[in-house]
Amino acid sequence: MQTGRFACSIQEKEQPAMEVKWYTAGLLAAVAVFSGTSLLVFHHVYALQPTPFIDEAFHIPQCQQFCAGNYTQWDPKITTLPGLYLLSVGLLGYLSGLEPPSCTVYLLRMVNLLFSVITLVVIYSILKVLNTEESREWRHLVTSLTLASFPVLYTFSFLYYTDVASTLCVLLMYSLHLHRQPGTAACIGAVAVLVRQTNVIWVGVLAALACSDFMVSTLAASKSAGRRKTVDPCSPRIVRDVLHFYSAHMKKDPLNFAEALTDVLYEGVQYVLVCVGFAAFVVWNGGLVVGDRSAHEAVLNAPQLLYFLATAAGFLAPLTLEYADEMWRSLRRRPLLWAGVAAALALLLQSAGPAHPYLLADNRHLAFYAWRRWLGHPSRRLALVPVSLAALCLMAAGGARRPLLQRAVLAAGAVAALVPQRLLEFRYFILPFLLLRLHLRPPGALACLAECALYAMVNAATLYLFTVKTFTWEDQPGLQRIIW
Repeated sequence: MQTGRFACSIQEKEQPAMEVKWYTAGLLAAVAVFSGTSLLVFHHVYALQPTPFIDEAFHIPQCQQFCAGNYTQWDPKITTLPGLYLLSVGLLGYLSGLEPPSCTVYLLRMVNLLFSVITLVVIYSILKVLNTEESREWRHLVTSLTLASFPVLYTFSFLYYTDVASTLCVLLMYSLHLHRQPGTAACIGAVAVLVRQTNVIWVGVLAALACSDFMVSTLAASKSAGRRKTVDPCSPRIVRDVLHFYSAHMKKDPLNFAEALTDVLYEGVQYVLVCVGFAAFVVWNGGLVVGDRSAHEAVLNAPQLLYFLATAAGFLAPLTLEYADEMWRSLRRRPLLWAGVAAALALLLQSAGPAHPYLLADNRHLAFYAWRRWLGHPSRRLALVPVSLAALCLMAAGGARRPLLQRAVLAAGAVAALVPQRLLEFRYFILPFLLLRLHLRPPGALACLAECALYAMVNAATLYLFTVKTFTWEDQPGLQRIIW
């Protein structure tokens, strides 16, 4: 795995687990700032909405059943596995000692807030591996604060939803993978799947990353031994070189090729076992979803990619100037390629089907207003094409110094996570965005601070909407509010 100076480098095939310097004065200060600010927001949100809100009406009573020791009763409207409830019961039970855990709305939401703080530390640990410059320490801290407060994720840090625990588990799994602890990473991956089934995609991504990294490092070692040119894993030629290397093995000695292929597959075996276990569950369960499956059927919804890219373009806007030169050079060097990408995006957009009933029926989500005022109009929706193209160009420029196969695997994971989702739900964008953003070249000081300021302003605006823009539903008690 490439780790330093943003240049593509190859590690030796055998490496011990990396020592992690988890605690620094700067990190502790960042955690203190994040925790203190979040606690203030938490109590403000709780004062406004002390009762279960939207999906909390399902999650909180179900967890309270678990807290009471009733593990056989299940609300059929819940579609995710009980990972969040088990984590909550375990944590609150540990804190309460021998006493039965108290699972009030306040404490269950506080569990998510704790997970949010831990997420900041995990993001920092990932950045320290991907970017090793000590001189950029303060930027790592600012970026960790920024990404931990990613507006869509941050909103649900104050409610009892599965998103924060799901994000933490996947990022922790990836951090452990980067620190070369695949067994522990696979165990955390199993927990991530238990929190949300679609996280099996990211477990598969890590399996592919482990195998591709091993293939590239084996190729590099072979060329080094033969005193030939070094391998550049950032180059588009890396795919051809890897395929040529292994195909040559196959032609020369099939037995040796089979052994080499076995070595490749062994690198990702821990993650593969988790995926196989989940596949067995799907066969036994008769489907991916537990509970009500009628509204959560997997479909091919390609426009979801454009919705994601447009959202990413907005949150990546402060980095545009940072990568502007690379973006412009890429457009000038490959105009036909980018024209083809634009045409493909336009074609994907034309495949948009009818909106999900949940999207049209619930005006408590920002996606409802995005669809009603923009995305639901075919002519206005065309604006997604240039915006999505800009996001792709920015990601290509910002990630140009990362290994090509690494970028391709992460992109494939994002596509696999997004396209089967029929419902336009900004929460589905959290993990694809964070993982892709983590692999961009660290921005300069101005862009780094501008990104942090943008997230803070969006969070403030979201909190303002939640606080002020209230309305009532005839069939629901109390005031209704707007969230992501």
